[in-house]
Amino acid sequence: MGRSGLLGGSVVSGGGDHDVPLAVGTSVGGYVIDRLVARGGCGSVYRAHPAGRAEPVAIKVLHPTLAPLPKMIERFVREVELLRRIRHPNIVEIKEVGALACGTPFFVMEYLPGVTLDVLLSMRGRLGPEEALEILEPVCAALGAAHAAGIVHRDVKASNVMATGGLGGVKLLDFGIAKLVDPGTSSAGLTSVNRQIGTLTIMAPEQLLCAPVDARTDVYALGALVYRLLTGRLPFESSFPGELVRKHLEEPRRARASVSPSRARSTRWC
Repeated sequence: MGRSGLLGGSVVSGGGDHDVPLAVGTSVGGYVIDRLVARGGCGSVYRAHPAGRAEPVAIKVLHPTLAPLPKMIERFVREVELLRRIRHPNIVEIKEVGALACGTPFFVMEYLPGVTLDVLLSMRGRLGPEEALEILEPVCAALGAAHAAGIVHRDVKASNVMATGGLGGVKLLDFGIAKLVDPGTSSAGLTSVNRQIGTLTIMAPEQLLCAPVDARTDVYALGALVYRLLTGRLPFESSFPGELVRKHLEEPRRARASVSPSRARSTRWC
């Protein structure tokens, strides 16, 4: 589906050429912005609610300065397409898509109250084995569904997992750099050639070497996530990117870590 077919829906008055956060009260396709939730390298996520109704949603908007770049539009549209391709209870759900009046695309997701694992670990340090297992099982289920659909997430890290503490408790987020590896689809070739794509602290060797990826790439990152949940640290650490890459490629994986069962407690994480 082309850009116009996917994004030719709701629009918002205003917009501009600078990456200035949308103001509280701005109307976006029938939703009213409550507040800025998060801001990343490619876009911003806002909490909003349908006009005249109380239940919130989350809206992800591409940074306006990136909107003129066809490659960024392509990646943004692909994230929507991939999420709609999977549809799993442990993966954030897309509700609708649209574009601002200036042409900047956005999509509307379910709003997830809670915290990312990154925030949770900054508060708690580390988790007990039973608690970590209750988080990892739904993450694995989400990845299993993605892999069955031919999708490699490529960025399975603590900041991309949301723990809500309620029903449906864990959600895998941000498929912005996911790779569709199904050779029978036209989206399979969107990856940049000879560019490392991912997060250095959890990237598999094949990502670091700009080689082809598959489901095992996510398994590697999942192993790094397991290690961090149980120890409060990443398996490889360095302030220098080059040294971090060397450790991933050359150093043996840490096989042991000090884990205290006494740290396990209620799985109502937040």
